[in-house]
Amino acid sequence: MRDLTNKTDLRNDMEVEEFENQVSENVLVSISLVTYNHESFIRKCLHSIIMQKTNFKYEILLGEDCSSDETRKICIEFAQKHPDKIRLFLHSRNNVIYINGSPTGRFNFLHNMKKANGKYIALCEGDDYWTDPNKLQRQVDFLEKNKNYVACFHNAVQIEKGELDKPYLPWKENSDVSAEQIIKIGGGIFPTAGLMFRNVIKEFPPFFKKAKAGDRALSLLLLNHGRFYFHNDLMACYRIHRQGVYSRMLNKPEKLHYNIKSNIYLLKSFKKIANIELRKHIDEALANLYNEIVINALRSNSRLFVLKAYFLYLINFGFFRTPSLAKHLLKQVLLFLMGRHKSI
Repeated sequence: MRDLTNKTDLRNDMEVEEFENQVSENVLVSISLVTYNHESFIRKCLHSIIMQKTNFKYEILLGEDCSSDETRKICIEFAQKHPDKIRLFLHSRNNVIYINGSPTGRFNFLHNMKKANGKYIALCEGDDYWTDPNKLQRQVDFLEKNKNYVACFHNAVQIEKGELDKPYLPWKENSDVSAEQIIKIGGGIFPTAGLMFRNVIKEFPPFFKKAKAGDRALSLLLLNHGRFYFHNDLMACYRIHRQGVYSRMLNKPEKLHYNIKSNIYLLKSFKKIANIELRKHIDEALANLYNEIVINALRSNSRLFVLKAYFLYLINFGFFRTPSLAKHLLKQVLLFLMGRHKSI
């Protein structure tokens, strides 16, 4: 199978050790499970996967990212107990892909994708878990019957501060999810633990290794191959970490500016390989993001930041391409410069 990782992106490419196993190559589903420092959660996660009731074989691709806690020890314990289901990959921290200076699980994920033998791939992360023993079977049944769908996902219950909270998504009915929704909302449209997709991405483009939001990049690549469907069934629990990088970012205009620009980079990169029918939605999403850059700048007290943001919008979209929006933003910028702009 083709090596999907670009070794030039890695700080020091080290061989990944595959723990001894007896997993069959003839599986229908590959479950990608990336884990790092999840000693408090990984047992529950693995139990929830192993309890799945299916009429087909599946494999668990367990990528352990050289945790500093007991996560690796627990993963080895499970791999020894379930050698017919778990393919454990022991990673080195030297293999970690850094994005904007921060370590990520991107190499781990890409390695799992390279090793996947299944027709379908399901995702789960080490701090989440599944709650329905028929989850895999139900999603496979749907995709087997509906060939024009590339992916389906279900709802999940959020866990915050150790307590069960509200559903991840407020949607009430099973429904198609439009390409426009996927492009504009991004990966956050689905809980990671709820997604299953066809194993159709044979090569991940370079931008996937640089994109801040891996789930958003994945959803865009899948759109080139078909439609998405949403099942309004609560079949997983998804942990919310309020002290995470993204949460801290929201409180700082400069950091949020970086986040928006990262999404712009992702959409511009994807547009180069996107199907023609998706490009209109990409342009609309880009216009919204440039608008967000200006609005975000107006929340700061920096004139230079505001002017840079507005000129960035003009350079990329022009005054006459989106005249009504450009005029509205110009009015807000002028009011700000005159000290008469109201807080947003």
